Amino acid sequence: MTALWILLGLVALLLVLAWMPVGAAVAYDGAFRVRVQVGFLRFTVYPAPKEGKKEKKGKKKQSEAKMEKKPFSSPNRRQIRYSVDTLVPALWRALVRFGRRIRVPLLRLHVAFGGEDPADVAVLYGKSQAAVATLLPLLEGVVRFGETDVQLATDYRAERTVLTGEIDIQIRLWALAALGCSLLKSVVTWLRGYRALKAESEQTERKAGAASAA
Repeated sequence: MTALWILLGLVALLLVLAWMPVGAAVAYDGAFRVRVQVGFLRFTVYPAPKEGKKEKKGKKKQSEAKMEKKPFSSPNRRQIRYSVDTLVPALWRALVRFGRRIRVPLLRLHVAFGGEDPADVAVLYGKSQAAVATLLPLLEGVVRFGETDVQLATDYRAERTVLTGEIDIQIRLWALAALGCSLLKSVVTWLRGYRALKAESEQTERKAGAASAA
């Protein structure tokens, strides 16, 4: 009888965890702020707390030293194109399947396009307006949105573009796990192809270097 109660307790605990809401709130106003929600708890993950700052500085120096030994190679055009062609359709399929389980209580994006060339500013503003007008209704068709405030404008007197925004995303833990599982195969496929393209690019560079040296 005791074993039965323990089993029922474990099942109840799993159900509670499965229906536990998790989420993240990201804000940007010149600097990023990231808060994570787990159940009824909310805590800031970025910027990191000031406690242990010296220890983090030491870790930062170690990571910088590692980066100096193994510099990060930025993706080339083939890798970027491959990533977009592989990941975007997979992400869209997952959103279509599980998007109604995702809540976006708040989406706020204010952009004032600026720059030295007014013609470039106008072109960028027009393309951004078209992208928002196309993508936002599609997303609203698969994800549950709450308050949405997207404003694009131009400021020809400004030397640069100014952006502020905030987004709050919430999902049940079981739906997040199902979403991750649906994306897992596509991510693994993408990673294999990405590494293959990277190896091919490095081999081409070595051949070119050997040819120039000869």
